[in-house]
Amino acid sequence: MTDRDLDRDVERMHRLLYREPADPGEGREPAPWWLWVLVAITLFWGGWYLGRYGGTFDASAHLAFAGPPRELPDERVAPPPEDLVELGGSLYVRHCQTCHQAEGEGVPGVFPPVVQTEWVVGSPDVLIRILLQGLEGPIEVAGELYTGFMPGWEALLTDEELAGVATFLRQWQENDAPPVAPEDVARVRAETADRVEPWTAPELTDPLEDGP
Repeated sequence: MTDRDLDRDVERMHRLLYREPADPGEGREPAPWWLWVLVAITLFWGGWYLGRYGGTFDASAHLAFAGPPRELPDERVAPPPEDLVELGGSLYVRHCQTCHQAEGEGVPGVFPPVVQTEWVVGSPDVLIRILLQGLEGPIEVAGELYTGFMPGWEALLTDEELAGVATFLRQWQENDAPPVAPEDVARVRAETADRVEPWTAPELTDPLEDGP
């Protein structure tokens, strides 16, 4: 067999291959541009949401899911006396700001505001009870209904610290209510010493709305 005959055989073999259909290309196309845009927007939104509402990624910041606060060690001492508003402001940033926000406006439908509301500037005993034992169930604040859970700080904060938080809230921004003294917190703490459940809105209304 000559080289020419061999070349003809090779051509004949390849001619059969050319008749075979091409491999399908479905499923190998590049992702559409709009999908990349959607992924980028989703990642950007997720980062913004975590930065806005993620707190410091500390479980204690998410009050709606927090358990009972830890007990104070027996050797814990109260902080040195200082201006109640300044003390309360620092405690608000540490414990309350994640939910009620930096300006006290809350999160609509989730966490109620703490400015321009009778729950804060009304009876000081009501506010002290909420801070001590917490609050659960539906509550109307500034004309909007909220349903959730706020843990109490009875075991975590001293009388002076709770008085600082209450005073700060009652005199913050548009709020203009009298301060709360540590003695008031001590009195209410003693009166509610047997209370183990969070308060509900109906329990905190009519009997206490005029204050002590």
